[in-house]
Amino acid sequence: MASIDTGSAGGRKQVDQEVPLVPFVDLLFCVIMFLLAVAVWNPAARIDARQASGEGAAPAPAPTVALRVEADGYVLASSDGVEVDLPMVDARYDDGALGRRLRALAPDQLRVLADDGVRVGDVVHAMDVALGAGVRGVALGE
Repeated sequence: MASIDTGSAGGRKQVDQEVPLVPFVDLLFCVIMFLLAVAVWNPAARIDARQASGEGAAPAPAPTVALRVEADGYVLASSDGVEVDLPMVDARYDDGALGRRLRALAPDQLRVLADDGVRVGDVVHAMDVALGAGVRGVALGE
């Protein structure tokens, strides 16, 4: 403990105080550990947003590709009018066929849509397959 000596004047009562520092140090360490733990989540919460530069001629717009996760399989639809059904195989989503199709299309952006009743885990797994196939931008949207 730390003490504060205020000195004594003549015959007066001493007013020295003991200050408990251990609880303050404990609180300080708890706050530091909390801040260190929270700092790890900051990079994961970031969204990459890139602004198109105005240099040179604008490139031709890439076709927009959407992936619908339905109760009976995947449907890949492109703004070109191409729609590919990838039905389930043995009551499981055909991730291999989805990966091959996405590698063949090579879209920069993919919009993932889910029907009602589709489990969130299946949607997240489809997004993981798309990222594994080399799609740079995967978004969950309408």
